[in-house]
Amino acid sequence: EGKGLISWRADPSPSSSSSSSTPLAKKSTLSPPPITVINTPLVLIVPETNDFRRAAREYCSQSHDDRTTPPLGAVVEIGSSTGECTQVILEALSSTSSSTTFVGIEVSRSLHKQLEERFPDRASSFHKWDFMANPLLLKQNLAVELGESNVGPRLAVFIDVGGCRSAAPVMTLTENVISSLSPFLCVVKCRDWYKRLGGANGPVHDLRRSEILASFTPSKPRHPLKQPLRLNQDKVPICRFHNYSLEGCKKGESCEFDHSHCHRCAGEGHTALQCEIVV
Repeated sequence: EGKGLISWRADPSPSSSSSSSTPLAKKSTLSPPPITVINTPLVLIVPETNDFRRAAREYCSQSHDDRTTPPLGAVVEIGSSTGECTQVILEALSSTSSSTTFVGIEVSRSLHKQLEERFPDRASSFHKWDFMANPLLLKQNLAVELGESNVGPRLAVFIDVGGCRSAAPVMTLTENVISSLSPFLCVVKCRDWYKRLGGANGPVHDLRRSEILASFTPSKPRHPLKQPLRLNQDKVPICRFHNYSLEGCKKGESCEFDHSHCHRCAGEGHTALQCEIVV
C-alpha cells in the first residue's frame, strides 16, 4: 500500500447526508492533506502544491479501495504551468492502462510551448485558452474538445491558477467549470479560498455553491450601462437594461435593442441575471 494515499468519498444522495461534513478516510498512518469539501459534484479546495498533486495522483490512478466514482472518461488540468502536476496526472493515468482523455490548459505562451516540448506525444492535448478572461470558451472550445461522452459524471477537473491568487476569481472560474461541464470532481488549489472557508487548522466544511457565491457577490450591482456594449449576430446591440436591471427595460417591446439574447453568454431564453456563466 502506497504511503500517504488519501481517499475522499462524496455522498451522491443529498437526502442521506447528515449535518456533519463529508468524511475523510485515511489509508495510511500519515495525516491527510488539509481539504475543504464544498458539495457534490465534489469540490476539494487545497492550500498547497503537495496536497494538490496527491489528490491528482489518487483520483487519476483509480488505485484506492474506496473509489465510488465512475471510470474516468477525461481529465482536464487548468493551469498546467511547467508540467509538474501534469506529469503526476499522466503517470497515474498510464498506470491504469486506461484510454482516459487528457486536456491541459495554460494561458502563458512560453509555458504552453514548454509543455509541448516536455510532452511531445501529448502536444496536441495542450491549449492556450484563458477561461478567466473569457468563460464562454469552456463551452465553445473545451466541451467540444472533450466530446459529449466525456462531459459530466466521467470528468475530473484540476485547477491551479496561482496559489497566491485571491479567492474571488478562482471561485468564479470553478463555478463556471461546474456550470459548463458538470464534472463529478473539481480539485482546486487556492490558499486564500481555503483560509476564507476556515480550513487552516479547522474542520472540513460542506458548503453549498450558492453560499460560496453569495460570499463574493458585490453588495451593490453595477449599473447596466457600466457593462460593455455587445452585439448579436445581426450586429444589433443586446439591451443591457433588459439583461441587468431588476425592473427590466422600461421601453419594453418598443426598445430598439435585442431582448432575445443574454448579454453574458449570447444564449437565448434568459437574461444575464439568470445566466449560469459567472463573470
